[in-house]
Amino acid sequence: MSDGAQPAHPPRPHGSVAATGDSAYVIGFAGLELSLKSGTVSSVGFMGGATSPFGSFTIDTYAEPGYSGSPILNMDGFLIGMVQAGLHGSKQVTAIPAQGINVFLQTCGDALPGIKS
Repeated sequence: MSDGAQPAHPPRPHGSVAATGDSAYVIGFAGLELSLKSGTVSSVGFMGGATSPFGSFTIDTYAEPGYSGSPILNMDGFLIGMVQAGLHGSKQVTAIPAQGINVFLQTCGDALPGIKS
């Protein structure tokens, strides 16, 4: 809040690191309707080599067109990542982990509460 007031409900810490086998939930817009897709983290790796601060993980679920940028939550409702892309006709979604998003935000002078870089 720009006036210095604290929100009535402080933000919850954002999640955990995604691990292979974890449940994952994608909330996105399929056309004009909000939808929820569930899946399982199928792999955890890195984009651009092991030194990339952003990393990646994949989920075995379908992502409709328009899902890019959608949040990915774990079973406790914590943010674990953001949809980067879905492979058309495939049950595979590539995601950027919350920690990678936090690194990016820190370079912009902001950060997600509760995320360790």
